[in-house]
Amino acid sequence: MRTKLISDIHNRLGLKSVSSTYVQLYINDEFMGLYIFNDDYKLSWIEEVYGEKNTKNLYKCDYMYDLLPEYSFGCSNENEEEINNNSEWIEFLTAVKNAKSATDLEDIFEIDHFLYEMAIDYLTGAYDHIQNTHNYYMYKQPNGKWIYLSYDFDHDFGQDMGFLRSSITNTIRDIHLMEVLIFNDSSGFEKILSEVVSKVFNPAILYPYIDEIKKYIKPYVILDKIKDTNGNYPGSINSNSDYDHFTLEQWDAYSEFTNGYSDRESYGLKYWILIKYRYVCDYYHLECDSTYLDENFQYSIKNIIINNDDDDDDIKQYNDYKSDTIISDEVQSESTQSDLLDTLDDDIPIEIDESIVIEDESDSDNDDDDDNDEYSVVNIISNEYHKNYY
Repeated sequence: MRTKLISDIHNRLGLKSVSSTYVQLYINDEFMGLYIFNDDYKLSWIEEVYGEKNTKNLYKCDYMYDLLPEYSFGCSNENEEEINNNSEWIEFLTAVKNAKSATDLEDIFEIDHFLYEMAIDYLTGAYDHIQNTHNYYMYKQPNGKWIYLSYDFDHDFGQDMGFLRSSITNTIRDIHLMEVLIFNDSSGFEKILSEVVSKVFNPAILYPYIDEIKKYIKPYVILDKIKDTNGNYPGSINSNSDYDHFTLEQWDAYSEFTNGYSDRESYGLKYWILIKYRYVCDYYHLECDSTYLDENFQYSIKNIIINNDDDDDDIKQYNDYKSDTIISDEVQSESTQSDLLDTLDDDIPIEIDESIVIEDESDSDNDDDDDNDEYSVVNIISNEYHKNYY
């Protein structure tokens, strides 16, 4: 859900970005589960979006401590034929190092695009990109300007507990580019931040969209929670894994106002949006919707039981009761398999928008034996409404 939302926020703002959709994966007719399907910033993506074939200047950044020439090795050229030709990359990093203000970079860097990305990161509590030295690309466009391209959004949107009530200057580390474009003069960032809040990062926009996504994918989520005759979930190959699957109730609650735990403590989606919206509106003196600024705005928080035992020790609750109004405090137990099937019958019918068959051609010895050929089927379940909603 988080990856899909971040991708669609980019699309709504008209930013260059990857897109995401939901797919069902089958391998040799065996259902392997529900997955998120993402674009990637490869040479083919550049050719599709920009019309430039075999670009020489697309860099993937895996460990870039700062955008400075002394750390140039932290990003690698995606064009293998140009792997040792980094003169333009070094030239750009040197210009960043020497920059004192935005004026020094406006002819060689897409400043507004970068500030939009930083506004999205700030509003969604994202830290796992430039601030964590990775998960972004740098590309020199045909117009001569470099552009920052962010990806991998699974740890965004309330996955870091420390960023909910804090200003931008208290949530970003000391990176020279941040110093030049935000710390020294925050007016450009604050203008873009206000636009992002007005256009997309507000409950009036995001709440109904979350509801639409949940309604649409719920039948597929239910199928993902149904065990096979051996008691295994779809796609669960490693029997020694200690991964604990979310129940359907947890999936539903954590996308609302209930804070919980995945691989870390994290906020419910709607809870994060509400509290961050209130903080940003107040701190940056923005004109915002009084409905959601009202401290008496009510919503429901649920306790989630991790398994079917009734022991109170199994109840996990990470909500801040002191600062927020709560309608109800319900205890939800894990659905049985029959419950899930009954729920599926009551939901909207499953529709497949497109199917892609991927054959394994690695074993040439079996080319004449079609029965032994391995293949995968990816069912793309996103429909046109969700492709175009944002």
